[in-house]
Amino acid sequence: MEVPQLINEAINWVYFSTLFIAVIYSIVRFNKLDRAGKYICGFIWLSFLTESMGWAAAFAFANNLPVYTISNILELCIISLYFNNSVRKLNVYHIGVLIGITGVVLGGLNIVLLQPINTLNSNFVFIECIVVVCLCLYSIFTMLMSDEEVTLHKEFHFWIICILLFYQCASLGNWGLLNYFIEFLPDKLIFWHIALVLVYTITYISLIILFYYYPKLKKTDV
Repeated sequence: MEVPQLINEAINWVYFSTLFIAVIYSIVRFNKLDRAGKYICGFIWLSFLTESMGWAAAFAFANNLPVYTISNILELCIISLYFNNSVRKLNVYHIGVLIGITGVVLGGLNIVLLQPINTLNSNFVFIECIVVVCLCLYSIFTMLMSDEEVTLHKEFHFWIICILLFYQCASLGNWGLLNYFIEFLPDKLIFWHIALVLVYTITYISLIILFYYYPKLKKTDV
């Protein structure tokens, strides 16, 4: 086995182990989390379920894209509900709920009209990233403009926002390079996969660390 393949195998095992630990930690912390934080647990559980079903689908049907297509739609719903419960103004007007419902509709239309469920749903991945980044930036803005004294680096939800920003932007950047690798660097495609898995691994390691320090952090709704 060549070195890149060995690295890929090692990173895959680290990723799945990290995701499993994140699931366990989220279960342990679940009852102590505020309502918004519980949706982040849902985000982790969805990821674990998706990866498990994706592995099984790849083994059984040689195509796991339908699993990830549905998962992306559900992921946007969960993240929207997180912001709906962590930002007061979004909660008052149920904006997060409306975004989640709109995401389901757009995801369904994308599957029916543009990108079938067994293909890469790049359109929705792009939309999800834009929506989540906008929600993250708005949430940070409300923290900065809050009448309450907010120390950002001590805020649980500030670090959740940072993690989501990294996850969405880095993931979109990787997926945006996929066609380039396929067309011009097919023999280097394994490095693209390694980079993508590293993004996911860093995301869940960050969430594990955040859950560990949760009792020491403030949980200010803005």
